[in-house]
Parts: sequence; structure tokens; C-alpha cells
Amino acid sequence: MTIRLRVSEPRVADDLASFLSGHDCRAEVAEDGTVIVELPHALHRDQARMELELYIRLWQALRGVSVDLLH
Repeated sequence: MTIRLRVSEPRVADDLASFLSGHDCRAEVAEDGTVIVELPHALHRDQARMELELYIRLWQALRGVSVDLLH
């Protein structure tokens, strides 16, 4: 399952991708500046979304940057 994220400050998209990669996610920055994330260990979409939302909240708290899930 793949989820796309939009960071309010595109210059930190690489930092978000690196942070998520450190938490067993596959994450890369696309040419349009969105972050494409896969959670290969998630059993289903709801689990993946909940887990990713927790990681995003932590990253946002550390960086003060907003992130939108695009599906």
C-alpha cells in the first residue's frame, strides 16, 4: 500500500522521507515534492494509516511543519 504526503515546506521533504525510512517505512521524495510512503509490514490499510499518522505527528512535533495525507 502506498500513501502520498504533501509537506507544507517542500525543502524538508527529504528530512521527512529519511525520518520515515528510519521507522521501517519505504519513503522517497517524488519529483513533484510529495513524499511517497509504503509500509510493507502493515497487514491492512487501516493499520498502515494509523501507524503513519503516529510517525507524522512525531515528526511534526519535532519540526513544526504540517503534512497532509493525499491517499
